[in-house]
Amino acid sequence: MRSPRPSRPPTLSPPPRRGARSPLPTSRSRAKPSTTFLGIGLGTAYAVAAEFRPSVTTGYGTAFGVGTATLLDEAAVPAVGLGDAPWKADLPTQLYSYASHLVFGGVTEFVRRQVAGTLSR
Repeated sequence: MRSPRPSRPPTLSPPPRRGARSPLPTSRSRAKPSTTFLGIGLGTAYAVAAEFRPSVTTGYGTAFGVGTATLLDEAAVPAVGLGDAPWKADLPTQLYSYASHLVFGGVTEFVRRQVAGTLSR
């Protein structure tokens, strides 16, 4: 007589398909809280600046995104020893960084406009 299988707790997602890759490495699968709060702070500062100087919104926030990538990722992070110098990174990494920050700038501008429209009603 076979013993019954031990029950497994239910899962929220189906098991991965055979041969499927994980979308992100484990070390990058979750943003660190400090990064999230920095992004919220930068977005808030952007929104306040845009109210006083509308030219800040140039390019629907993409100029803000590029500025953030350049000042933080390329200058401040290496300066404080949290990452390598920009010339040590390969081109795909650089492009990914700038593309991510372009999206960050565009989403920040979108959210700013939505919130400003809601508050002005």
